[in-house]
Amino acid sequence: MNSSRLWTLVSVLLIVALVAGTWFIGISPKLDEVSVAEESRATVEMQNIGHTNTLRKLVELDARLPELEAERDALRVAIPNAVNQNAFFRQIQVLAASNAVSVTSITFTPPERFVPAEGALTNPELAGPSASVSADNFLMVTVSLEVEGPRGNVTAFLSALQRGSRLFLAHDVLFPSGLGDPAGESAATITGQIFVLLDPSQVPAVTDADGAAIEGEVAAE
Repeated sequence: MNSSRLWTLVSVLLIVALVAGTWFIGISPKLDEVSVAEESRATVEMQNIGHTNTLRKLVELDARLPELEAERDALRVAIPNAVNQNAFFRQIQVLAASNAVSVTSITFTPPERFVPAEGALTNPELAGPSASVSADNFLMVTVSLEVEGPRGNVTAFLSALQRGSRLFLAHDVLFPSGLGDPAGESAATITGQIFVLLDPSQVPAVTDADGAAIEGEVAAE
């Protein structure tokens, strides 16, 4: 009886050892592989979702490509990569003729580096746009115009100038002789700014109003 029990105990231990060996040698690694495969599958599925969303956005952008290209071209005219004084002067001549005024004088200051307005970088609505421009790539040129003609025509010219293809920001209008009759002849001095956004490849140095070197080509056609 004792021999039988001992043999039974030995048999049970052998069975346990075999089962344990099978688990550690065969089953456990397989379960680990399945777990890793499941994690990889989940990761791939998340990546596929991201790729699908990206693809959808690209398809939408591709459908709008002509519209986006037109906007890009208009922006390049509004804020070119050079001063282009002659092109801007031709625009002024066309606007002056269409509004029946005479431009008797026009002057350009040397390009000046862009300085962000106080609080612009902390304003949530301005922080994004401000991050894309800096003193290294965004320049301002002050333009002063002397215009003669009926006061109503002069103000119409100013309005058209600010809506022109080249961005012009007027910040001062002076009528030396007073406003007078809207239909009467008057002279006005208009002061404003045009802007230049340099390309990264533009490296020749130019000089600003203070004599400091500005990196980038600011050509005057």
